[in-house]
This record gives sequence, structure tokens and C-alpha cells, in this order.
Amino acid sequence: MLVKTLSRESEVTSIDRPPLHAIFNLSTWVGIGINMAEHSTAVEPNMTEKQEKREQPSDSGSRTPSSVDSSRAVDQKSKSPGGLMGFFAKMGDLPEWGFRGKRLEGKLLNWSIGFIASCGFLMFGYDHSLLTLDDFQRSITLMTPLDQSNALCWLDYPENTQRDYSQCTGDPNTQAAAVAVYQIGCFLGAFLILFYGETWGRKSSTFWGSAIMIFGTILQAGAHEYGLFSAGRIIGGVGNGMVTSTIPTWQSECARPHQRGFLITLSGALISGGIMIAYWVDYGFYFLEGTVRWRFPVAFQSFFTIIVMIGLLYLPDSPRWLAMKGRMEEAREVTSRLLGKPIDDEEVTLEVKAIQDALEVQSQGGGFKYKELLTNGPSQNLRRTLLGIAAQFFQQICGINLITYYAGFLFENSLGFGPELSRLLAALNGTEYFLASLVALPLIERTGRRKLMLFGAFGMMASMAILAGTVSTGTVADNGAPNLETRYGVTATVFLFVFNSFFAIGWLGMTWLYPAEINNLRIRIQANALSTCSNWLSNFLIVMITPPAFANLGYRTYVMFAVFNAAIVPCVYFFFPEPKGRSLEELDVIFASAHADKVNPVKRAREMRHVEGRELENELEKYFGSKNEGLSVANKEWMRRLNVVDLRHSEFSDTEGSVSSVHSIQHASGAQVRPATQNNPSSLLTTILGFPRSNPKQFIFFILTILLSWKLEIYSKLATPFYDYTAGDWATIFQYTFVLRYTRLFCNIWGSWRYEPSPVQAWPKWTNRDVTVILPTIDPGNVKFVKCIISVLENRPAAILIVAVGAKMRRRCEKVARRYKKQYPSTRIGVSAILHPSKRRQVAHAVPHVDTEFTILADDHVYWPSTEFIPSVLAPFEDNNMGVVATYKRVLRTTPGKWSVISIVNLIGCFYLLRHNWELRASNAIDGGVFVVSGRTAAYRTKLLKSMGFMDRFCRERFFFGLFGGKGLGPDDDNFLTREAYRHGWKVKFQQTEDSVVETSLGDENAVKFRGQLIRWARTTFRSNPCMLRRVSDVYTWRMPYTYVAVYAAALFNFALFWDATLFVSLYLSWHTRGVFTSEMGLLALWVLWTKTIKLWPHILRHPSDIPLIPCQILFAYAHSLIKVWALFTFWDCAWLGRNLDAVDAESKELRKELDKHFTFA
Repeated sequence: MLVKTLSRESEVTSIDRPPLHAIFNLSTWVGIGINMAEHSTAVEPNMTEKQEKREQPSDSGSRTPSSVDSSRAVDQKSKSPGGLMGFFAKMGDLPEWGFRGKRLEGKLLNWSIGFIASCGFLMFGYDHSLLTLDDFQRSITLMTPLDQSNALCWLDYPENTQRDYSQCTGDPNTQAAAVAVYQIGCFLGAFLILFYGETWGRKSSTFWGSAIMIFGTILQAGAHEYGLFSAGRIIGGVGNGMVTSTIPTWQSECARPHQRGFLITLSGALISGGIMIAYWVDYGFYFLEGTVRWRFPVAFQSFFTIIVMIGLLYLPDSPRWLAMKGRMEEAREVTSRLLGKPIDDEEVTLEVKAIQDALEVQSQGGGFKYKELLTNGPSQNLRRTLLGIAAQFFQQICGINLITYYAGFLFENSLGFGPELSRLLAALNGTEYFLASLVALPLIERTGRRKLMLFGAFGMMASMAILAGTVSTGTVADNGAPNLETRYGVTATVFLFVFNSFFAIGWLGMTWLYPAEINNLRIRIQANALSTCSNWLSNFLIVMITPPAFANLGYRTYVMFAVFNAAIVPCVYFFFPEPKGRSLEELDVIFASAHADKVNPVKRAREMRHVEGRELENELEKYFGSKNEGLSVANKEWMRRLNVVDLRHSEFSDTEGSVSSVHSIQHASGAQVRPATQNNPSSLLTTILGFPRSNPKQFIFFILTILLSWKLEIYSKLATPFYDYTAGDWATIFQYTFVLRYTRLFCNIWGSWRYEPSPVQAWPKWTNRDVTVILPTIDPGNVKFVKCIISVLENRPAAILIVAVGAKMRRRCEKVARRYKKQYPSTRIGVSAILHPSKRRQVAHAVPHVDTEFTILADDHVYWPSTEFIPSVLAPFEDNNMGVVATYKRVLRTTPGKWSVISIVNLIGCFYLLRHNWELRASNAIDGGVFVVSGRTAAYRTKLLKSMGFMDRFCRERFFFGLFGGKGLGPDDDNFLTREAYRHGWKVKFQQTEDSVVETSLGDENAVKFRGQLIRWARTTFRSNPCMLRRVSDVYTWRMPYTYVAVYAAALFNFALFWDATLFVSLYLSWHTRGVFTSEMGLLALWVLWTKTIKLWPHILRHPSDIPLIPCQILFAYAHSLIKVWALFTFWDCAWLGRNLDAVDAESKELRKELDKHFTFA
């Protein structure tokens, strides 16, 4: 059934579009090349179900404002994508339970959120001092580096003359890697929140991160080898990264300003609590025997994780996130519970109003885009993001994980204590660490953030300097064990404790609090995720370098960290503003006023007094613009259009309850969303940041291919001939063939990467009522035609003009029109017919009867899955120079995975249009050009179609200097329209969104018909492209040079069979005498295989059962070259292969005399 997207709200709302390029190497191209991924999963309509659930029309036959022009403010669930992305989206739907039927509220709710968040950080801190346990090293031998002081490494310890090769098989780098991969997992988890944090919400992200941690823990606890243990650490790290990226944001958005610092710092303090528990568990199990000594401490962390998962089911999400997703009633209810006041209390109203005001200001730029993180306007997004990143970076670079991860290692191998004493000291150190972190709790809201950070950095610098001095006095015994005088050993031990104290007071919880509160609501989850990524990357760096650093630098390692801490002090003093006691919205004012007055935000935060209530609202209006300036002229015109008809919305809604009030706020302000300018260049950094968010599937594949193919040497192998001139002429042929063959591919990948569709505006100029759909048909009795009519009517255009052939066919169309007119009274359905079948003449017959601003030309066998199709297609027309909009075509897959002729032909049809879409997307992004605007469905400005002599030229086109074409060329109609649009100076936009998809049938009937279509399309290329190059050369040469050369010219010579054969033959002949034939030819074959499949991934993600059929597509690519050769030598044949027009003409012949060519309207 068609997806309903109508609303019960009287406010007109807009789409809530969810807010995931690299250096040239093979894995990068694999990741980026999947960029043609489609963004919608359409559901084939079921006629019976549809008739049962269709809404009854209103008296006037029109829809509500939210359904006529943009039913795009829909319940998020109705717009959720399918497949893998749909699964991810549904992960955010967690329930909230109550105790004995009553939900938590007031102080109990606040402290419960604090407790669960603290448990989340407790499990974060629970890491293990296991690296020197004998049983751990016996179980995983790669974790045991050869060390003279380790008895496990020698058969005759302490003489150390006979090494035990079965036990000590690792090295310091391997040991460090097993610890450090946890940070890589955490980094990936933080990046996952970067993509899906706003979709899942704060609560659900923490829940699923905890679930992933449990799975990783199971793998670690049950591991018997290095690989499985490392895999478990990576997976556990992914979950931890998700949790630690989300909890600070969740807490900061739920807590009151005077409680925020205390609660988040408490969570940070419990990191040290987890470390303390880990050390004592490790110490206690040290006295046992067997692998339980290390397996239980690893498994024990699941205890805290389970507490978190259960507790989350009894807690709400943050009111700010709920408001941002349009769930204002839930946001108000949660706010009242957090404040412990009735829902209609004035304080609750003011709090919700402040959230709404902040959202309104931040939503004026439309949907979130990653380039906003790089802007430094009034919101100072770049500065605030960098502050959060720097805070997390400083926390790690100070050297704390030198102590945390390697406490036992340091006491044994740096200070020379025995194994038992080392573990006891590590446990005592963890205890002192936890107690010191509690000192910060009463100080955080009294002294503020800055003073504690400065105090901590200075103390850590001094501690590291003293550690360096004491350890430098030590010597190394013959067996490799360190020797340190008692006084120096005691001093070093004391200052390890002192270092922990300074860190716990000044930096432990602080850096989880600071990024969460310093960033504004619009970018908070993304900026906080980036800061967490910074934490884990720097954490990974420190953990990786520590064992090698001690092995090579010795005591100088402490000197290095002392210097790092010294550099932190001036950075904090000059750049970190004090957010103590400020509301999150107040911080927006601090940065905006500092920007306006050109002063340092540090100074402004120190001088500006506290503001709240109406004064805060006025300050937000002052720096971010008024919210009550009234409707603009464009908005008033838009409202006038909506009021032309009586709009009774309540009868057309499928959704229950209210729709996103956040969007209504935006509309009430009269703020216009700036349309994305076509071909607007952006910086490389902006694009790299934007790619993962907008293309999550592609980025996931990019990461996977990096991990799986990082040792592949195809690049250097294929590049060898460029640097070796001894191979002769064949090497030169290979070089130039390779460049000519794949330069266009790389350019298309880049273009597809930077493509951006035109966004639907909050207050669009044009609505569904500005559109007429022309539908030429020669088969109105087909079920596909009925399906097409219904999908068009669901979009409520102003009119549909159906043009058939002959009187008999006209009567069939009139019958269909009468059947559906009663269900869609707001759309005029006109029917007419002409004497002979000709799509061009059918279109030309209808164009004079169009009285709307825009005309959509559609085939009779296409289907529009979305009821938002027309608003999405009209979005590019906000640009007054836009003349034509091409749509994204997708073939309906009939029998995925089946080995039958029809299934394979249908699959090849799917891939054929997929590749076509990808090339359209790429060229349109690069210079605005397109190969052709497909005639299956496209939108045109009516004045282009009605311009002087346009339809006459359309119907009388001939080719090859006028020698061929008869009385007028039948096929190639879409090529003519594309060419004329460019000749008249209009822009053309390829629109690829989840709503602008059209589904069509291709190859689902028989192979002969599909072969005829392929021949017709190939002939069109050889007929039309020379016309494009000749007649529009001035347009393409200056405005669209890439399209001129790489699209139209290259298509005339694009024979895959010839090019690939040349590559293989030239490679073989140039390297045959070198004895490397097998490997080099294999690498080239792998490369060619990749280039053949790179564009197919979007389909494979939707239909994985088609993977075994991919070889059929590869074979077809070469068979298609032969088809194109045949088409080249028969290009003058203008037959419309794929449609039996002769039979249609014969059927209409008998009744031609009675034919009425006038339009009749149902």
C-alpha cells in the first residue's frame, strides 16, 4: 500500500530530514563508489488493502495544507526507511516502564538518571590490569613479549640462557595493540553515534551500546587466542564508544544548570570507581589458580552493563531531544517530571518555551549539515566544537592512561616491585584515584571548570617531572629487572598517586562535562561525538606508544608527558570560557555576543551577568534574529495558494496524534530555508565530514574494505609501467588505455560523492496545485497503467491529461478516469486520443491544454512510491533558472535470487538503470550537465514546452542532416527535450531523494523485448549525441565541459569489450617476458571486477539474494558492447523496439473516423 504521509495538524510543516572520500586508493573507491545508494524502499501497493484504507475526500475535494503541498511533516515512523537503515532507525523505539504503574519523577527521577549514567561510566572505567598475570599470558601467548625478567620466557630462569619459544611469542607492539584496539572500537562507536545518535536518541543509543559491550565481553572472557581476544575488545569498545558519546549529552540535557556539573562530574568520577574495582578484583583473583584468575575479572564488567540496560527501560529520553524530533507533548511531560511540578506549571511552560526558542533559532538553516561544524558565525560552532575536541585530547595526552592501563606494569618493570606488591599498590592507587575524584564534586559548581583544569594540569606537570627525576636514577640488573633505591622508589610511588589525584580533581569528569555543555543544541550530539572520537584516538595513541616508549626512552617517557601538561596550562587559560552556573541557552548568548563585539568568549563569560526568562529570550532574538517579524511576501503567496480550495484536513490523515511541533515553530517564524545552490563548491574537509552522515552505507563499506584489503598492492603493481620504460610500446598502450578507461570513472565517483539534492523548502513557492501530469498511453488495459494512475492521483496534482490512441482505447481510459475521479475529486482528469501511436504527438496534443506552471511528463508504466513525490520534484524549481528536473529511476525487482531467464533479465534491467542514475548524479554534481532527462518521469516548466515552435520541432525532428526520421522521429523524445532545455539557457537538475524515486518495469516480461529496448537506446546514443555535440557545443564547452567530453563524446566510444581486451592484451605483451604474468594479470582482473560491480551495491543491499547473479551482469556488460556495435551500424532504424506500435495502430484503424480529439474531463 502506498505510504500515507498526511497529518492531522492544521500547521503546515516540513520534512524532518535526519541530520555518514578519502585519499585515492582501492578501498577508498570501494567505499565511496557505492554513493549511488537509493534512499527509499517502496512498498508495492495492494489494491484490495488500498481500497479498504483509502480516506474519503472532503466536500471540496481537496486536502489539508499539510497534505496538498507538503504532507512532509509526517510521523517519523511513517517515513522510516527500510532495509538496514530501517532496522537502525527502529532501534530508537525503546519503551519506558514504570514502578507499579507509575513513572519516576522529581528528585527520584533526577538521581536515577544520574545513577544509571554513573554506572555507564563505571563500566567504562572497569578495565583490567591483566597484562602480567601468568595464566593470562599462558592462555594468550602473543600477549607475552620476550623479557629477561619474566620467568615464563625461560626454561632456566633466572640464568636466562634457554628461551621457551612456546610461551613468549609476542613483542611490546603486539602487547600494546591488544590493549589499544579497544580504543579503536570506542572510536568507531563514537562515529556510529555521529551517524545515528539523533535518530536513536540519548536513551536508546546508551541501551544498544551496552548490549554490544556485553557481546564483546563474552568474546573476551571466552577467548583462547590473540585474535578472538582482540576482536572482543574491538566489539566491546564499539559499545563503550556509543555509551560514552551519549551519556554526557543525555545528562546535560536532563539536569538543572546548578546540578549539571555535579552530576556529570560524578559520572566521570565513577570512571575511577570502575578502575578501582578492576584493580581490587585483579588483586583478589591473583591468589587463585587457573584461567579463572583473568576470565572472571573480564566477565565481571557485564554486571554494570546489565544494570544500565535494565535501568534505562525505566527512564525517559531527554526533553530537548524529544522536542527536536517534534514530540512536544512528550517533551513537556518529561520536563514536568524532571522539575517535579504539574505539567501546566508556569516553570514547566517557561522551560519548554526556552527549548522551543533555541530550537527555532537553530532550525532556521534547515536540516543539520556537517559543514555547520566549520562555521564561525554568531553560534561559533567551529570554536565550540574545537574546544570540546581539545578538552578530550588534553585529558588523554596528559598521560593518565600511562598509569591506568599499565599501573601493574609500571610498578613491576619501571619501579622494580614484585608481582604481588605491584598489584596491591595498583589497587591502592585505584582507590586513592577514586577518592580524589570525589573531591571535585563539591568544587565543580563553586570554583568552576577553568580553575580545576588549570590546577590539575599544573599538578600533573610537576608530578611527571618528579617521576622522571626519580626513575632516572635507577639501573637495570643482569636479568633485565629494574633496580631503584628505596627512597627513589618510594618517592616515585607517591607521585604516581599524586599525579592521579591532580588528574581526578581537574580532568577526570571535567572533559565529559565540558563538551556536552559548551555546544549548542543543534550540533551538540555531533560535536560531542567528535570530541569523544578525539578522546579515543588520543587514548589509542597513548596506549600504543607506552610499552615501546618505555622500552626505548625509559625515564624520558615521563619527561615527554611533563612537557605535554605544561602546554595544556596556557591553552586552557586563554581559550576555555567558564560555563559554571549558565543554562545551555545562556552559553549561546555568550558566544554570540562575543562574536558580535569581537571579544574573547573567555572574557565575555567572566564579565556577563546571569540572564534568564524573558531577558534570555530577548538576547537570543537580538543575536539570532526575531521570531515574530511576520510572514514574508513569498509565505503569504504560499498561504494564498493553499486557501484557494477548502482544505478539510482531518479526513485525510492516517496518523494519530500531533505532528512535529518543532517544524511548526519554524514556519511560524516565517524563516525561509535557503535552497542548496547547484554546483556550490565546498571545501574538502567539509565534504569529508558530510560524507559519512549522508552516506552511511557507503562509509560502512569503506571502513570494511579498509580493514579487509589494507595489504593489497594493486596500486603499485598497476602503476609500475608508468615508471618503467623498458617494456616497450605495449606498456605505453597499457598506460594510456588505463588512463582513458578509468579517468572518467574516478571523476564520476568524485561527482557522485559531492552531489546534493535540492531540499524541500519550509515555505515552497510551488505546490501540487501548480502541476499538470501528461500521461501518454498505448496500453490502458494493463494493470501497470492503473497502478500508475493511482500513484499519480495520490500526489493530488491539479490535473492529469491522458492521451490514448484511437476511440476504443480512449473509452478504456475514460472508464478508468470515472472510476477514480470520485476518490480524488481535487484532481481534474482529462482524456483524449489521437489517430496514430506516437509519444511525441501525444505529448504535443496535451501541452496546449496545460494551464499550470509546471508539467510532468510520465510513462504509463511507472509508479510513484511516495505521496511526497511532487513537492520533492518541485524543490529545484525554487531556482528561477531551473527548467527541467530529472527523477531517480528504479526497476521493480520481481523475483530476486532466482535462476531463471526472466529473473536474470529483470536483474540486468535493475543494474542498467542503476548505472544510468549514478552517471546522471555525477555529471550533474560536477557541472550541471546530464546525459539525458529520462522520459519515464520528468518535470518541465510549462513555458519551455509552450515556447514558440517548440512542439512543432518536437514532432518533426529528423537526424543525420535531415536524411533520416521520416515525417518525424518517434523515439529519442527525452534527448530532444534535454537538448532544447540547454539550448534555451535553462538549468537541468537530477533530483535524488527518497521521495523523488519512480519505479518502473524493465526486463520482467521477456528477453526479446528487453533486447529491443537496449538496441533502441543504443541507437539513440549514436543519433542524439552527435546532435548534442554539434548543436549545443557552445553551451557544453563553456558551461558544462565535463559533460561535453566525458558524457556525450565518451559515450560514442564506450565499448567495454574493446577497452578491457586492450588492457589485458597490452599488459600481457608488456610483462610476459618478466615471469610475473599470473600475479599481474590477476591484479588487473581484480581491478576490472571491482569497476564492474562498484555501482551495483545499492541494489545488493536491498536484495542480497541477488549476489550469486552478479556474474550474469558482468557477462552482460561485454554482450552489451556487441549490441552497441549492431546499433551503430543500424542507427538509421527508427523503430520503437520494445513496444508493438503496429498492433496498436491496427487496432485504432477501424474507429478513426469516429475519434473525438477533444479532452473530456471526468
